[in-house]
Amino acid sequence: MPEPDLGYLAEKNENLEYGNEDARTKMQKRMQEYAETNARICRNECKNMQKRMQELKCGK
Repeated sequence: MPEPDLGYLAEKNENLEYGNEDARTKMQKRMQEYAETNARICRNECKNMQKRMQELKCGK
């Protein structure tokens, strides 16, 4: 059985680690965008709810 090319294996491992790091970074960015969008939606819903409550109070 031939000896494995350690240089090739080290490079392949480095590429896999970089690929995993890249995927992790992309996932973190996606989660951050999701959290920001969710927070914005919640703030808008809260404002709408407060406005509606004010309208109901004034309508009485």
